[in-house]
Amino acid sequence: MNSIVNCKPLISIVTVCYNAEKTISRTIESVEQFRAQFPELIEYIIIDGSSSDNTVGLIKKYIHIYDFLISEPDKGIYDAMNKGLKYSNGTYVSFLNANDYYKTDSLSEAVQILNSKRYDCVYGNICSRYKYSIKIVKPISEQRAVKYGYMTPIVMQPASFIKKDVYDKIGGFDLDFKIAGDTDFLIRFIKNTSFKRFYIDTIFEYFDPGGISNRKIIDFREFILLKNKNHIPGLKFARYIIESSIKKMIFRSLLRFNILYK
Repeated sequence: MNSIVNCKPLISIVTVCYNAEKTISRTIESVEQFRAQFPELIEYIIIDGSSSDNTVGLIKKYIHIYDFLISEPDKGIYDAMNKGLKYSNGTYVSFLNANDYYKTDSLSEAVQILNSKRYDCVYGNICSRYKYSIKIVKPISEQRAVKYGYMTPIVMQPASFIKKDVYDKIGGFDLDFKIAGDTDFLIRFIKNTSFKRFYIDTIFEYFDPGGISNRKIIDFREFILLKNKNHIPGLKFARYIIESSIKKMIFRSLLRFNILYK
């Protein structure tokens, strides 16, 4: 385990992983490229859930890249993400999943905005990868977000840099959620009008649509928990459930036949 750096960085990048030996190297190498551009501004924290494969062995080959590594059992992905927050020293925190990677040549503008520290969140687009094809995904409009009671948040977690102070003020990730904890956090964040956001129309990250929130259909109990916890009106909740269910069925069908990304 490396020691956390003493001087406060601008950005803490957190990767949580478990049995990610097939993808972790590319993730870390993208951080290496990002950090090479801004060596004094970035710290890198890796939280491993006591992987049983060679994930930790591969990570340790990059000891010159990360500042902190811990490998121990956890209570799920959101417990690991909360640990990442605990160990972060940066003004901003970015979560980079173990099967995703930064588009490093697009992040210089984001760093310039982050350096001003005027905004609580700087966010952009993701590039969703499937096999050998890609699809650019942009945040939805405020109007659409309101339509669904913010069940589809404006900010996408993989393409965002959010001030650590925000987590301190509204809380981190709720362990009652198994899949929708990031959505719950983003709903709380977006609905708090005191936070300032800045959108950059560029790709921040290459994103794997096979991640935990996309591989599984969210248990309906988690939908209900999201609704009740965040006081989402019944009509907006029902609209979201119906429309998102239809979209997911279409999305999965298109993925199955590799149509969406052609």
